[in-house]
Amino acid sequence: MEKNKLKLNLQFFSEEETDKNNNDNNGSKDEQDKQEEVTFTPEQQKKVDEIIERRLAKENRNTDKKVHDAVEEAKRYAKMTKDQKTECENEKLQQELAELRKEKALNEMKNTARVAFNDSGIVATDELLDLVVTAEAETTKANVESYTELRIKLTKLGIKGSVPGLLTNIGYIEVSYSLSVDQKFKK
Repeated sequence: MEKNKLKLNLQFFSEEETDKNNNDNNGSKDEQDKQEEVTFTPEQQKKVDEIIERRLAKENRNTDKKVHDAVEEAKRYAKMTKDQKTECENEKLQQELAELRKEKALNEMKNTARVAFNDSGIVATDELLDLVVTAEAETTKANVESYTELRIKLTKLGIKGSVPGLLTNIGYIEVSYSLSVDQKFKK
């Protein structure tokens, strides 16, 4: 029975060997970094330094502005009474609620437009929906109808295979303008 037992090398699973392997891997990474080191001419280095300085200055200005705005808000908030603070918080929440409602309405409008396109046999991409959906239902409905009519006209003119790509890549306005120009020349 002892012959059937499996012999294991327990040192294989120890942590010390893993650390040695990691050290070896880190050493090879350092060597790779040294091999991939890029050198610039003084003119190139100066240009790179200027680009980095401009970018850092821009980020510092943005950060300073954010900090300044936060400090001003904190000062204004500190001067307020308890009722004013509550009112200010309510206003912020009302603004956030209005934004969320607007976003929800746009999403519902997109879903409605998507259904209308699907009923017409048109696969509505997100880009197409962004193009035709507006905050107002009447305008969105008119845009969907116009797009559908345009698609039908283009199909009748023989532009079948390239219509979906044409309309999503170029955009609705350019395509409808192109169609009206073609119609003027045919009359």
